[in-house]
Amino acid sequence: MPNHQATMKNKPRTKNTIKFRFLLMIFFITIPSIGLMYYQAYKDKKSGIDKSIALTKDISYQVEQEQLKVLKSSQLFLKQLSKENFLQTPNTPLCSQNLASIVALNPSYINIGVPLVNGDLVCNALPLNKKVNVADREYIKKAIKNKAFSISKFQIDRATDKVSVNFAYPIFKKGTNEVTALLVTVISLDWWSEELAFYNLPKDSVAFISDVNGIIIASYPKNEGNIGENISLYGINKNIHDFSSNRTESTKNRVYSQTDLYQQDILNPIKFTIGIPVDSIIKKADHAFYQNLAIDIVVVIILSLFAILYLSRDILQPINQLLQAIDDLEDGKVANFKTYSGAKEIILLSKKFKRMATKRLQSEQASISRNQELTSIFTALPDTYIRISETAKILDYKSAGTENLRAIIGKPIEGLFELDVANVFQTNIKKIIDGQEVLPWKYYRHNEDSTNTFEVRIVKIDHSDELIIIIRDISNRERAEKLIWKQANFDSLTSLPNRKMFLETLDKEIIKKTDNQQKLALLFIDLDHFKEVNDTLGHHVGDMLLKEVAQRLSHCIRQSDIVARLGGDEFTIIMNDISSPHVIDDTTQRIIDKISEPILIGENTCYISPSIGIALYPEDFIDAKDLIKAADQAMFSAKKAGRNRYHYYQSIMQESAIKRMTLLTDLRRAVEIGEFKLFYQPIIDMKTGEIKKAEALIRWFHPTQGLIPPDQFIGLAEETGLIFPMGSWVVKEASEKIKLFSSHFGEDFQMSINISPLQFMTSHNNNNEWIKTIEKFAQADAIILEITENLLMNATREIRNKFQLFADKGVAIAIDDFGTGYSSLAYIKEYDVDFLKIDQSFVNSLLPQSDDYILCEAIVVMAHKLGIQVVAEGVEAEEQCELLKLMGCDFAQGYYFSRPCDDEAFINLQKQFSI
Repeated sequence: MPNHQATMKNKPRTKNTIKFRFLLMIFFITIPSIGLMYYQAYKDKKSGIDKSIALTKDISYQVEQEQLKVLKSSQLFLKQLSKENFLQTPNTPLCSQNLASIVALNPSYINIGVPLVNGDLVCNALPLNKKVNVADREYIKKAIKNKAFSISKFQIDRATDKVSVNFAYPIFKKGTNEVTALLVTVISLDWWSEELAFYNLPKDSVAFISDVNGIIIASYPKNEGNIGENISLYGINKNIHDFSSNRTESTKNRVYSQTDLYQQDILNPIKFTIGIPVDSIIKKADHAFYQNLAIDIVVVIILSLFAILYLSRDILQPINQLLQAIDDLEDGKVANFKTYSGAKEIILLSKKFKRMATKRLQSEQASISRNQELTSIFTALPDTYIRISETAKILDYKSAGTENLRAIIGKPIEGLFELDVANVFQTNIKKIIDGQEVLPWKYYRHNEDSTNTFEVRIVKIDHSDELIIIIRDISNRERAEKLIWKQANFDSLTSLPNRKMFLETLDKEIIKKTDNQQKLALLFIDLDHFKEVNDTLGHHVGDMLLKEVAQRLSHCIRQSDIVARLGGDEFTIIMNDISSPHVIDDTTQRIIDKISEPILIGENTCYISPSIGIALYPEDFIDAKDLIKAADQAMFSAKKAGRNRYHYYQSIMQESAIKRMTLLTDLRRAVEIGEFKLFYQPIIDMKTGEIKKAEALIRWFHPTQGLIPPDQFIGLAEETGLIFPMGSWVVKEASEKIKLFSSHFGEDFQMSINISPLQFMTSHNNNNEWIKTIEKFAQADAIILEITENLLMNATREIRNKFQLFADKGVAIAIDDFGTGYSSLAYIKEYDVDFLKIDQSFVNSLLPQSDDYILCEAIVVMAHKLGIQVVAEGVEAEEQCELLKLMGCDFAQGYYFSRPCDDEAFINLQKQFSI
């Protein structure tokens, strides 16, 4: 009972309930919509009436304009008609007949007549049954007096007995200004009623023509009954707004507009009044208003019902249940409150209540779960955890893979470790207890075959005197870090320091030498002919060779020196403690001697040599990058000087390197934009003295330096790969000229083209493309490819296949500079060689019975026996030419015949000389 009373006591009054406030809110929301509907209905009414007013004004204006049009047309009509000859004698029957015909053609006129100046009507379109005189009419007097067009006021026409407005115009005696008669037209006011029928007026519209006193003289719809009545009988003032034209006012359920007709031409103007109904407009607006009001009321009722249902189900019911659940909680009962899917606030309220009611149970369950989770984590982790007291006594112990550790509980922590490690533990534990920071530290445990590393952390438990010691075995991590460091800093093949470590070491040594004012030497070593070993014996043999070289280099240097492999076949040595230059020379020569010794790898014996460049710190450079560049340039100089030697850096090398780099840049541009040109040196048939062949020689015309000899850029082109596009250009350019030269020197003319060995030894050149280029411009047998002896000596299967491809297509092969190399007969026999070109070094010193003569003669005889023709190069004198003829040489070329020249000069050689 007390609870019931409390509930009744706490029950809110009706006006304070959520339901009442919600319905009141809907009511206030509805009021603006009703006001909006009323305002819309008012706007619709006003808009309809405004449109009707505009229509009355428009029609009034049209009627007024129509009358002005009738007025002007009538004036013009009468003026023209008055000039007709039949009107000079109006009292004849012909006059009446003509006027009758004219009226029949103009329905707007009901009659046309001709009164004399005395007023007697003597000619009329309609038959007259009485005598008519109009001398008293004001408009007649005005027309005679002014000798001009005149308009009557509203009147009853005496000839037709109809209400009308008449127009008069004077008829002048021919050739004079004397008025003899008047021409009069009659317009019935009934005509306006008929005209209004064409305006398509709204239903129930009315129109009146009235005089100045408001007496109706015509109406629309046409109604004889209202003629003569006052317009006020129809609810219309006779003068709307004091006779003001185009004024409008609403009377009953029509809107009216009134205008004066002929107000400027007659004293007694007639008025035109039109009224358009607005009943349907008002009725339609009222209907829409009441319809929308009814819909609004229905919507409000439906919304109210839904609101009440929503409030009861989704808000009031959950709130009441929540109040009951709160009462149950106050009474110590278990709260059972359902979570609803209604309003978001109710859902949140119910969830918070459930969380509050079950907080104790959740806390207990969370605590149990947390302990279980920590236990699982401790069990899974490989670390060792030791909980100790402030006096370093073990309170608890956990270690992966250990069992039955209860025996150590209560013992000092020092008992678990060796003495030196235990002392560190004691020191750090004391620091932690004193509030000092202790960083993680390491200790080591040595086994028979390995050493393990452990990392230790000590953490003080908050609000307690106890500490936690965490010990982790990081042996595998340290081994991995060492391996990664080694891979990043040492060459995997030779185990020497790599480029990265070499650069770091060189920087450090330079800093050290700068501080101590000491010197160092940097040796840059490149292996000669290492590429041939890789290409012929394979990369696995090359790798074994590099490992052996690395060991020999390590044995040649002192303990203070550092050797590294930069990559490929490049090594460097940093020499410290330079007491005298002899130390550098002795070490460098020892390296050359040791590396040059034969290297046995499996069944292969390899012969290589080093080219070494030396740069000194600080004499040459003080920066590591500049020092490396200087040693590299010195090494390049040693290679250029013949390999298997060492050179010290000189400043001229830097200048040479810059010049070489500039030349290379210009050479790349020359290839791109085409600064090259072919010159041609004739090859003479020794029997006939005719030009039968030509050697195509490339020339570079530099835009600023002029002609650059081939020996200054061909080697650079081979080093950088530019030889490939250059070679393709030469083949194309020379092939294009064959047809031109053949037309001057005979169909059997041949063009000789020098081919770089690099173009045969690498896969850059597409020989099939060369064949296509040659065949596009000439016959394949018109081309001779010149190669060197060394190429045949080192020919691989790929090179042999290329030779065979050219031979199959008919391209001839010539051995250039024969006699300067191995001059082996084996490759001449093996390959399909067509020409041998005797090197100019033998021809230059050619004398009778000399060694060079005997050697040249032997080459000619041997070649002819093998079916090979011989070309002698470098012929500069007539005596040389005669001796070559004597020994039977087939062809010759040289300055004696002609220097290389362009194509135009080459063609002119046909006329300039003979042997």
